[in-house]
Amino acid sequence: MNSRTVGIFSGRSEGSGEYVDLVNRLGSELARNNFTIVNGGGPGLMEVVAKSAFENNGRVIGVHFEFEGRNPSLYNTETFTYTELYPRQQKIISLADAFIVLPGGIGTAYELFEILAKKQVGEIQKKTAIILVSKVFWNAVVQLLETQVKKGFLSSEVFNHFVLLDSVDEIIEELNSKFE
Repeated sequence: MNSRTVGIFSGRSEGSGEYVDLVNRLGSELARNNFTIVNGGGPGLMEVVAKSAFENNGRVIGVHFEFEGRNPSLYNTETFTYTELYPRQQKIISLADAFIVLPGGIGTAYELFEILAKKQVGEIQKKTAIILVSKVFWNAVVQLLETQVKKGFLSSEVFNHFVLLDSVDEIIEELNSKFE
């Protein structure tokens, strides 16, 4: 992999605020480690990571979903605008060489399951990192996958497609290992 572009999926709000410091540090460290960020280009945790990367001379590609009252982030160094969710999602996926899934809502869950499905059928390379940030936050999803495996609807191989990490240092280490 020559490019070092990381797709970041996250909430369009900051949630309860408990992840802001971690996401702020993540954006800074991604920029310092020469990773380009591609994300939804909007508010919330998306903007926190974009701002911290931007302030550390990082490249931030925002793939903005346009609807009333929502403007693209001021911290995007490049912006693509879409009026439909699916094409926007495909653009983010096509630009990314690895994925970080931060806490978020239904849109973030949609993005997570789409990249897991694409990885399962080979549309995303086997070596591509998918990192879920916050073991506690994503625990219910892991339990769902375990139930799907137990009931015969899913292969246990799904657990080889992603890692659960809690610290910025672990995330950077995992990404660097995939880009060697």
